[in-house]
Amino acid sequence: MKKFMIIALMSLTVFLVSCDSTVTTEFVTAVEEDFIESRDTYDNVFDETQIPEQWEGYGVGDPYVLRHNGEYYLYCSTKNSQIGVRAWKSSDLVNWVQVNNGTNQLGYVSEDPITETAYAPEVIYWDGVFYMYTSPAGHGHYILTSDSPIGPFEVVSDNLGESIDGSVFIDNDESMYFLRAFNTGIRMVSMADPLTFESGTTLDNTLMGSWTEGPTLINRFGTYYLTYTGTNVTSSGYRVNYSTASVLDGRSSFEYADNNSLLLSTVDGFEGLGHSSTVLGPNLDSYYIVYHNLNSAAGPNRSFNINRLLFNGTMMNVNGAGLTENLVPELPDFQSVDGVVNYTQSGDYYLSNTSTESSFSAEFNFIGSDFEALFGYVDENNYFKVSLDTNEVVLSQMVDGTLEELTTGTLNSDFDFTKLHTLRVLSDGEKVSVLFDNLTKIDEYTAEVAVGKIAYKSSEMMYSSFSNYSYGSSDKIEAKKDMVGSNQFVDEASSDVTLNVIEPLTNYSTNNPDGSNEITIAKELGYASYYIDIEESGLKAIFMNLKADQSDKTIAIQIDNAEPILVTIPSLDSSYDYTNTLITEIYIPKGLHQIKFIALEDDFTFNYFNVEKSSYSTPSYEASLTEYLATGAEYQTLWKLNDGHYAIAGNRQIIYFGDDTIRDCTIEVTMKFIGETASASAGIILKGSNFSEHSSENNDSIVGYYIGFNNYRAFIDKYNYNVSDYGLAVSTDTRPVSGEEFTVKVVCEGNMITVFVDDVEIMEYYDNDLIMTGRIGFYSEGAEVVYSDLTISE
Repeated sequence: MKKFMIIALMSLTVFLVSCDSTVTTEFVTAVEEDFIESRDTYDNVFDETQIPEQWEGYGVGDPYVLRHNGEYYLYCSTKNSQIGVRAWKSSDLVNWVQVNNGTNQLGYVSEDPITETAYAPEVIYWDGVFYMYTSPAGHGHYILTSDSPIGPFEVVSDNLGESIDGSVFIDNDESMYFLRAFNTGIRMVSMADPLTFESGTTLDNTLMGSWTEGPTLINRFGTYYLTYTGTNVTSSGYRVNYSTASVLDGRSSFEYADNNSLLLSTVDGFEGLGHSSTVLGPNLDSYYIVYHNLNSAAGPNRSFNINRLLFNGTMMNVNGAGLTENLVPELPDFQSVDGVVNYTQSGDYYLSNTSTESSFSAEFNFIGSDFEALFGYVDENNYFKVSLDTNEVVLSQMVDGTLEELTTGTLNSDFDFTKLHTLRVLSDGEKVSVLFDNLTKIDEYTAEVAVGKIAYKSSEMMYSSFSNYSYGSSDKIEAKKDMVGSNQFVDEASSDVTLNVIEPLTNYSTNNPDGSNEITIAKELGYASYYIDIEESGLKAIFMNLKADQSDKTIAIQIDNAEPILVTIPSLDSSYDYTNTLITEIYIPKGLHQIKFIALEDDFTFNYFNVEKSSYSTPSYEASLTEYLATGAEYQTLWKLNDGHYAIAGNRQIIYFGDDTIRDCTIEVTMKFIGETASASAGIILKGSNFSEHSSENNDSIVGYYIGFNNYRAFIDKYNYNVSDYGLAVSTDTRPVSGEEFTVKVVCEGNMITVFVDDVEIMEYYDNDLIMTGRIGFYSEGAEVVYSDLTISE
């Protein structure tokens, strides 16, 4: 493990002219050592030292993690032509050991012959039985069962079909669904019980392209999040997207999320991120996404990865997916593995030795219908109680020695209470929710809960724990990572660290078009503060998603306890409800920091902010392009020379210039088509990243703005794989003639892209949902074209 430490530095403020003339650049350094407490970190390279006895040459592909009784169990696909499902166990999601059930080989949970080349095994627990779903070699699904998460699992079904990558979701009303891969989107099949499939439908708005697989569905506080992956496991552009729904009502339930792709990286050494599953974190409040990255197409050889998910309203984001220096998941504030340790008996109850805060999540794993859980326990005459009564979960309150039933939740199934079950209680001090076997049965019942102990009465108590977070509150103080191209969404303002300010928050709403939360900070020193995790010291660009009416307001930004700096919001296009725009650049040292946004003369409203890597240098580059470029360029594909850089007909070809921090710039180049172009095109990429040339990918398998040309038109597309936007601006008056040179100039300034041909403006596009940073490049989509005389400037 490594630790972040913040080094005490001298305070320094210097003004520079940045790459964007509308903002200023600030140097700010931390001035107090250990201003933010250090956190253990892990590297997202889970080799044999972290996950022992992986499949040789195959690794850990299609990972699935089950949380049960306070422990985590990892299952993965079986290597081609091998028999058996391997699994590992962890208490913290980072350190894994092989399971041992005493029957199968060490590290195996099944050696049933049906598990030869078992694809994507997933396990659920339902009323005392563990059910494994897997599709051997992709030829339909089998179900295996066990009385333990570590097996042995034995087959109990015939081949049930339904393609590959099956995943079971159980909703709060106990209805069950089987989700699986399909070529037009995720298929969802109703289930009568864990062994019986019924009718199914293909879900709209769940398509990755030519093939979609690896679904996982969760219900978080009334919003359904469906993740899925595609299109080909051996592609560097293999990725994870997600869709959301407010109800499950069949085919049209889901809508694409605005911030896809959720996981995407084509960088060497960390590419082909896909086939994810989602699991509750150890602190009972966070969620983590587990997935694999591609090491080699041979096998395919893949490695296990895990990252924190963050939520803002209904928007979900991976907190800086990367290989190094990821924050270790927080453990509970209190836990007991057997119901005795850390408890003290008092009459019929066992009381925790420590108290929760008024905001907490507590979990009890128990056997027996006589189970009772207490929380907010002040004394024997004042507490809350959750109990079971036939087919009900009952919430009661003891006030001054008088017990009153408050509300109940219905159990629709006839559960066997000789088996292990789970109760989880959430409270923020003003409302209470109760979950039975991870299903919400009492939802946000209004009740004032005091600081107090938890307690239980049970004939057999297993694992129990609590953390002082609830309803996603840990997201608000989790440090957001600065990663190029990441979307660091934030939630409601937190004020856990007070630094000479008043009233942290006056308004908080969730009815915004993209699903994110809107925060209004009160004028005259109201603030919103967050933690950020800076991977590398350097200049950072701060972007904000803002309403147009925030134009020209002045706010202060403070890093740790350094001197606040003043920032004036640039003018925003009033025709858009919200705009994502750069507001300033700040030098921030590596480590954990607090960033604070402070309102001054006016109230200040925003949805979210991003911290991105920036650069001190301004774009400046010239080349005739008649020779191959030794510096300043990166060839992603093969190019030829023919009086310039020459792209061959029928090929996708790309070359990048500069690094991945370029924002505002002017690029000018001479182009000439060789032969007629119809469906083919060629042009310029702005803010480009994550290019994939796999045979399963399409022309839009890249992220960035494409300024394209052919013999019939000029146009601007915004590429992001299968969620691309086309024809954002089109000029049919611009029709370059094959064999004749034409000069293209593209000016990117703030949110505006302006295109000139032979010094005549032909089109422009203002993007309120700005791609923040990326690379400049030439891009040909099958056109035969020559580029020459390149100039890049500020």
